[in-house]
Amino acid sequence: MADDVDDVRARATLMLGDAVRDATALYDVAREIERRALERADGDANSKRYRERVRTLATNLRRNDALAARVRRGEADIEALVRADATELATEAMQAARAAAEERCARRRTRRHFDDGVDTEAYACPMCENVECRYVMVSGGRDIRKAEIWGGGERESLVLVQCLRCQHEFRERVL
Repeated sequence: MADDVDDVRARATLMLGDAVRDATALYDVAREIERRALERADGDANSKRYRERVRTLATNLRRNDALAARVRRGEADIEALVRADATELATEAMQAARAAAEERCARRRTRRHFDDGVDTEAYACPMCENVECRYVMVSGGRDIRKAEIWGGGERESLVLVQCLRCQHEFRERVL
């Protein structure tokens, strides 16, 4: 049983050392990270919590070169590193992308232009397949009334559609 625990800890240390690119002979930095991760898992190297923490740390340290460099130089607090979640360990570009996505979601939740939208059953929501939707014209100078009377409504327009059940928004091209 002790051999199994030692094997798990050794593999975790190697994984963390490779992720950090630890140049010390005995993977001193990686061993310290592994030891702190084990402490956070209440000393159980076979626990799911320990294995997930080590995997998350290794993956994010491998992806985030700036964080790995700070850890190697001793500029990062190992305890804070082990406590951090995946969003805190992500690269700056990934954090900026997440913040932008969060902002887009917040804008979608507070959109008012669908108040003037037209209810329709012409579109099916790709998320829940509901056909009760509302749409607004986004682009194109299409004049439907004129096209109905005189023809020639071949120009493509873009509509923004919102599902009335799940609030999912999607775009559709319309002739």
